[in-house]
Amino acid sequence: MAFLHELVRDCLQDEKAFCTVKCPFNLDVRDFIGKLQQGRYNAAYKTYQNTVGFPGIVSVLCPEPCRDVCALKEKG
Repeated sequence: MAFLHELVRDCLQDEKAFCTVKCPFNLDVRDFIGKLQQGRYNAAYKTYQNTVGFPGIVSVLCPEPCRDVCALKEKG
């Protein structure tokens, strides 16, 4: 969990995250990760489902363009 806290803290705070901008569905990654961080897994899934429509299909087919622009990818 500490890793997720660090990710959220280090991400750009006042601007739309690069990963959100790059997402073809415009998923609010900060909100999604924040819910996971708080242990609100059902709420996080609902956010994902409401944003992408078909999470089972999207999670398999998505080329993950967010990973290429993530400001935190250097942290591992």
